[in-house]
Amino acid sequence: MNIKHKIPILLLVLYIALGVFIQYNGISEFKSLPSPIYGGDYYYQMGVIWHIRDGGNPLESSSMIGGMPGYLPLYAYLCAKFCDLLNLDTMKGILYFSVVLFIMTSVIWFYLFRVLFKDDWVALIEVVLA
Repeated sequence: MNIKHKIPILLLVLYIALGVFIQYNGISEFKSLPSPIYGGDYYYQMGVIWHIRDGGNPLESSSMIGGMPGYLPLYAYLCAKFCDLLNLDTMKGILYFSVVLFIMTSVIWFYLFRVLFKDDWVALIEVVLA
């Protein structure tokens, strides 16, 4: 593989590094979740993550006995395991997990667009647009 084919990958890595730097600097000083603007959804999600971290079933409601989960449980489960893995409190875990999600989704989008369009440059442009 020559250097011409590696440039889009290097630019993707640069894009991810820049995005992580900007996002981390934006959230590292937060003292609480930015929920009041968003109607409390972040705090509800934090309750779901606490429920899972305390041994609750991710497929059950965290607020009602016998109820269905209010949100799809995959995010809460992954975030709870991220918090447990790095021994973070739930609020910091939610904030820092967003950085991990940015990295993962950028890579997934790139490979998806690469398969769809069979061109690394188009895939890179689509990742930035997404």
